Amino acid sequence: FKSGWLNSEIESDHYVLKVGTPIFSVPSGIYTKKQEIGITTVTPLSQIIYAFGAGSEFECGDLHEPEDWDEEESGPWSPPENLYVLDSGHTIEVKETKTIRAMACRDGWEDSSVSTNYIEMKVATPVIVPESDYHVFPFNAVITTETEGATIKYTVNGSEPGMSSANYSDPGINITGKTVVKAFAHKDGLTPSEISSEVYFDPSEMVHDLYELPGEGNIQEAINSIVSGVILIPEGTYHQTITIKNGVSLRGVDTDLVIIEGSNPNGTGVIFPANITADTFVENITIRGGGNSEETTGIYISSNSSPTIRNCIVYGGDGEEITTAILNNGLTPRIIENDIYGGTGKISTGIINYSSLRPLIMGNIVHGGINNSAGSESAGVENLYSSPHLFNNTIYSGDSEDAVAISNVGSNNVKIFGNSIFGCSGCNYSYGIIVDKDSQAFIANNTVHGGEAAFESYGITNYSTSLSISNNTVSGGKAPLAVGVLNHRPTHSSESLSINLKNNIFFTDTGNEGTFCIYETNTNSKFTVVRNNNFYRCKVFALRDGTVHITNVTTLNTYHGMSLNRNLNPLFVDETGSTGEINWRPNQPSLNNGLNLYNDYYFPVDGSLIPIDKEWNNRSTDFPGTPWWIGAYEM
Repeated sequence: FKSGWLNSEIESDHYVLKVGTPIFSVPSGIYTKKQEIGITTVTPLSQIIYAFGAGSEFECGDLHEPEDWDEEESGPWSPPENLYVLDSGHTIEVKETKTIRAMACRDGWEDSSVSTNYIEMKVATPVIVPESDYHVFPFNAVITTETEGATIKYTVNGSEPGMSSANYSDPGINITGKTVVKAFAHKDGLTPSEISSEVYFDPSEMVHDLYELPGEGNIQEAINSIVSGVILIPEGTYHQTITIKNGVSLRGVDTDLVIIEGSNPNGTGVIFPANITADTFVENITIRGGGNSEETTGIYISSNSSPTIRNCIVYGGDGEEITTAILNNGLTPRIIENDIYGGTGKISTGIINYSSLRPLIMGNIVHGGINNSAGSESAGVENLYSSPHLFNNTIYSGDSEDAVAISNVGSNNVKIFGNSIFGCSGCNYSYGIIVDKDSQAFIANNTVHGGEAAFESYGITNYSTSLSISNNTVSGGKAPLAVGVLNHRPTHSSESLSINLKNNIFFTDTGNEGTFCIYETNTNSKFTVVRNNNFYRCKVFALRDGTVHITNVTTLNTYHGMSLNRNLNPLFVDETGSTGEINWRPNQPSLNNGLNLYNDYYFPVDGSLIPIDKEWNNRSTDFPGTPWWIGAYEM
């Protein structure tokens, strides 16, 4: 209004407070690993509700009993079965393809709009190893997928695999000649994977010009004299340091009768310079480091080099300080079907992979070497900042004061499949496999033995946050402290771990008090998954005291000398969740779900020598002798 003026008309408007539309932390898309999905809204003090299914319809009022609900007529009211409330700070775990519809609610405000998120879970594409190339037959092709529980289908005739194709199973597909392998993986509730394929060629089909070296000829001069081809080397010992040229290969008439021993002050027998390709090879030759009294190396592979070394005997030499059979700094060299020996240096190693992209080490016998002097160290294979594939080898740590069969430092995507791995015999400290804090390894289908040591022996020692150990037989070895698997993290660390121990057999060689199948130094190791493993002769604990925080233990089968585990942390409980009441399962010698104690002396609930079940019935008639069996679930 205004003085002297007529008053205006009255205008009005209506403002509605509406809750902000929910926001998903993971966008719609295709994923090959489970997703933890959070849902938030910009409106404070709101409640998130959600349902599964593209056609799901709901509103915030569905969480409350209608005012006109007649309990006598309709029974007690309950919210819709497919409607959930997401508590603050919680997430939704999605393992299968899902459509999630969410709404945000707040008293006195209008319900938010519905937000929809579509998560398509797809099986990870299988990885076939080794990769396509010329290979020495026979060997096993190994197929894996990161999707747990997926079934792999494959063909070996080049045809596209389908649901009627053969199921893949370990230890792999036996390849005996030129083969095209194709594979895909599927799992209920997930979209099938893409198809992967690899082609394996017969080396005999490679065409090379053949040149025969005259008796006592100079190998290096012969290499320098031709552009490409294979030089056939007759019986003899050649005191030369050889530098290979791309396209020129060496073939001995007999591995034991053709010996190349280094003579250069660098102490190396054979050198592969940069840019050597896989069709350049040495085979059927004994190669030894030499020419230097302190440090010797059998074969050196330069950066950006990918040669093939097969059916050779490679010896690191007799340098006093450092001896190495093969020092690999290359890209993707192939080291196949060789006998490899680290030598006698104070620090001796069979193979060192240093900043190597993806070396293939397959079908070899590798020994770290021997030196028992004070402070000596030996290693079968040492991976430094590399991503090697180690398949079907026999690897020994060697014998020194401190010995390890396979060591991994700063190395990601290390694949250790189908090997026989052994620690030392008679050293002070012995290790089968070490994985450092900056490495990631996949260890499957191996036999791992921690060795025999004066003080400590370990099957697998892990410092990393990401490790997969599946389908192995792992012994902690024989020592006053013997451990199958040591997961060594800071004691109270809350790091997000991804440690998976599945379908393994863990044991130690002695019944000493200091023997453990699994030893965790982090008492908050709730992200360690222990599933479907068998334990044998871990005298005191299956799992170290304090690992009660491992919440993902599902099946634990233990044998011989391990009844003490029943009353110690982590506590075993029956399938109802009741502690202190072990569920007796007589007549259960087979390995089924639960804890199976075998070949112990007694398992009575009351601690006597009489087989008393949990209802306090005397079962002496049922069990006239030992052993008896107990079954229980670890929760």
